[in-house]
Amino acid sequence: MSKINVLLVVSEFYQSGTSRFTYEIDSALNKKEFITSIISLNPLNNSSQWIDYYNHKHEELGTKLYFFQDINKPFTPNLNQRIKRKLFGTQLPNVWKNVVDFFDQFDIISVMGEYNYPYIKKYLTDSHRKKLFIHPMNSVYQKVDNYAGFEKTLSFNFVSAFTKKDTPFEFKEFKSYKHTYLPLSFKIPNNKPLWRKPKNNIKKIGLFSRLGRTKPIDSFIYSFQILSNHLNNVELHIFGSGDPEKEGVLRYVKQLDLQDKIKFRGHQKKMLETALSENLDLVWLHGYHSLPGGWAGYDIASVGIPQVFWDFGGAESEELSEIFPMTNNVESMAKLSKELIENDLEAIKLSNAQFKYTVHNQEIRNYIVGLENAYKSVVK
Repeated sequence: MSKINVLLVVSEFYQSGTSRFTYEIDSALNKKEFITSIISLNPLNNSSQWIDYYNHKHEELGTKLYFFQDINKPFTPNLNQRIKRKLFGTQLPNVWKNVVDFFDQFDIISVMGEYNYPYIKKYLTDSHRKKLFIHPMNSVYQKVDNYAGFEKTLSFNFVSAFTKKDTPFEFKEFKSYKHTYLPLSFKIPNNKPLWRKPKNNIKKIGLFSRLGRTKPIDSFIYSFQILSNHLNNVELHIFGSGDPEKEGVLRYVKQLDLQDKIKFRGHQKKMLETALSENLDLVWLHGYHSLPGGWAGYDIASVGIPQVFWDFGGAESEELSEIFPMTNNVESMAKLSKELIENDLEAIKLSNAQFKYTVHNQEIRNYIVGLENAYKSVVK
């Protein structure tokens, strides 16, 4: 049997959640059965703020890259075609023939991010739709009209982290759909935690977050103020892009007189290497629905550095709160952190619990076969 030719449709190659997930899927697909290619809707060097990153990672996997601007050349009928049209009423080729022909080459078209579908839907033929998969990266909980650009009477193949309990509400607008479960997942190379409780005189907490209005960190700073009143030998190291003064973060630090204890370390190209080499006692991150709020939390858990989360909303789970302690109270945040910094056994216990959960629930090798089977089911 010949290999199945998969096209992954992306917006760009920045270090975003969607780009990361696309890379994890590309890495995990069985290349003895699948060939992967990627088309980016935007060209490289498209932003003055964000740097292209994952294009190089995909090329290292042997994945061929295309750019929509190179494919999207309107087709101009030749003289012979125009004469036949005038004399015999022969239909002219589709003005988007170049794009249509490009999509025709592939057995599967997987659109990474529901927000990308509206940009390509006018180029899709009935044949293309039969091999089309949509990977939603957002939810109607975040944006009520998340699927505004979709034709609700058509049938879609969705691939997402939504559970069987979630899908009826998430896709309630659609007359017909199929769904393949694929949670936020990645390859975890180590079979045990890599973190060891440091013996530092200065206790270090790491906070991994961009500095910006969409990632508020003032709650962490207020929590740290309370913690530092109880522990003199503690520092908060903030890793992430953004200017602390321009984003208004430095103002909080100065008002609370914490300049000597809060360090802005900037963007880290290799977060896990940084987290381990810094000998952190604890990591602070955002959380939602009783779980880590994104890739960073699961990445940190995959090496076993214990974490405490600021709760940004969602249903609370008593069972999960034992694994991912989460609060939206600054005093509770400080208290939880103090206990873990001072109690080695509790810190190691939490490290093991978070690592075990992540290996069991986020290892992509446990799920990729489901996606491969979904792809195979539409290939005749």
